[in-house]
Parts: sequence; structure tokens; C-alpha cells
Amino acid sequence: MIYLLVAKGSKEKNTSLSFSVVAQTMSWLARALATGFAKSDTKVVSVVTLRGMLAPPARGPRRLLNAERAQPWLDRAFSLKPEAVAINISSPGGSPAATQALVASVRERAEQTKVPVWAFATDIAASGGYWLLSAAADECYALETSLVGSIGVVAPTFGAVDFINKLGIERRLMKAGSSKAGSDPFSPLTEAEKERTQSILDDLHATFIETVESARGKKVKEATAKLLSSKNDDGDEEEERRRLAALVPDIFTGRVFTGNQAAALGLVDGIGGLREVCRKKLGAGEKGKSGVVFVDCGERVPLGGGFGLFSSLSSLSPTAMIDSLEERAMYARFGL
Repeated sequence: MIYLLVAKGSKEKNTSLSFSVVAQTMSWLARALATGFAKSDTKVVSVVTLRGMLAPPARGPRRLLNAERAQPWLDRAFSLKPEAVAINISSPGGSPAATQALVASVRERAEQTKVPVWAFATDIAASGGYWLLSAAADECYALETSLVGSIGVVAPTFGAVDFINKLGIERRLMKAGSSKAGSDPFSPLTEAEKERTQSILDDLHATFIETVESARGKKVKEATAKLLSSKNDDGDEEEERRRLAALVPDIFTGRVFTGNQAAALGLVDGIGGLREVCRKKLGAGEKGKSGVVFVDCGERVPLGGGFGLFSSLSSLSPTAMIDSLEERAMYARFGL
């Protein structure tokens, strides 16, 4: 009996070891193929681009940004066992739940593999886009001209009560539950409904603020304290400091900042593009240091460049056009 137990344990151990060797071999092969069999001392940075409106998964040809859509990109990025995963972000925000799920997806992989994650804002990382930039990464950066921040929550709606009355249309809305069908655009907005909606927005805003403070609270406090306490001789530098110090109360009001302003307020770790910062952090180009290979792990272009008949018809579907218009409107809020 004892012999059988030992044998069984040895067999399980050998099987586990075999799987480990196979996994390591496959990882090495994937990395070698991705880098074109570069030198062994070459550093690898997996690059994932997250672009667009953050929203839950949906059926059909919708091109929404969420954890489900990004899963294969992130799996490939971390499976290469790179020196770092760099995330390029261009998003005006969207669903808080979709944002939180995507952040969790990135952090889970980062903690399992112990690979650092660096995030970079391109044209915009606002609202949910900034949530993603700050909370998904160990460090985050922006370009001087990036739009960053917008730490707030909005629930756009409209009211057409007078309009349908002028058309002679009678609105018939039956419901069970006093809070059901709140903010219906064809019914008058009551104070109770307004308070309920505001309480939801306030709670989401508080969660957003807590997330940012957890990820960057110490850095924001250090940066803002420096702005508020520093005093230089009169001149351009002092004027710039005062101008930036005046922005401190607006950090969590939903205001958007340029990359330069965000860096001064501690909302990002510095100014720079993805390749520039990665090379500098990994010491590429320095004497005796190896080079860096950037491996694009983002969405693959379909056969034919995505201009096939099916792709063209999909882009003309009502759902796809509505998504495009909604995303366009979100970018337009920031002048993009």
C-alpha cells in the first residue's frame, strides 16, 4: 500500500513536471517567433492597444471595448513572458462596469505573471479611459497634448413632454413599483426620480474617486502639496506654479487636463510616448545594454484587410451605425 501511494505521488509529480516543461517550451517558442528569433538578451515589450468606447459585450458586429474583446490580446501579451506589457489607451470612457471588469482582467494577469504593466494615454484617456489608465497599470504616462482625467460620472438624457403634447400624443405608461421607469423622456421628471438618479451618480463617482486614490493617491498628494507649498522668485516659473496650483481643487470634479497638467498634478507619472518611455526604463541604447523588441499583441486585421463584403455590410447595420455615432459624440465632448 505504501509503495502504491509513493508511486502514485511520483507519477503525479512527473506529470506536473512534464506539463511545466511543455509550458515553458511553448512560451519560449512563442516569444522567439514573435521577436523573429532575436538575441537571447533582447528585451521584449508586449504592446496592447485599447481604443474606443467602454461598454459591455454585445451580440452582432459591435466594436465595443471590454474585457471579453480584449481577452485574447491580453492572453498573448502576458504569455510571451515579456519584460513589460505596455498598454496604449485611447478612450473617452463609457460604462463603469465594463471599465472595472477590464481593469480587473489586466491586474489579474499582471499579478499572476509578476510582469509590470505600463499604460500610455494617446489622444485621450478621460472618464473610464482614465480609470483604465490609472488603475490597470503600475505606472502611467501621457503625451504633452493628451487629454487626461474627467474623473466624474454623467447620465445624459432628454425630455420631450411638451413636444408630444403639441403633437396631440397621449403618453400611456403602466408600471408596478413606484421607482420603475424613472427618467422616462416622455414623462415629467419628478423630484423623487431626480434624487434617485443623483444618488446613483454620486455613488459611482465615489467609487471612481476611491479607485483613483487607491492607485495614485500618494503621488497626487505629493505633487499637489508641492504645487501648493512651493514658492519661487517672481517670474514665469512662479506664474506657472500658481496656474497649476489653481487646478488642484478641480481634480475630482470631472474636469479634463492636458498631459502636462496631469503630470504636474500627479495624475500620471510623466510625459512621453510608449516606445520612448519603455526604452528608457529598460535601459535600451545605453552602453552594454541590449535592445528592445516591441510585439504588437492587439487585434488582428481580418483576411483581406477587413474590407470584405461581410465587413462592409456589418458596418452599415443600424446597431453598428448607432455605436459609431454614440462613440463619435463621446469624443466630440472633448473637442476630438
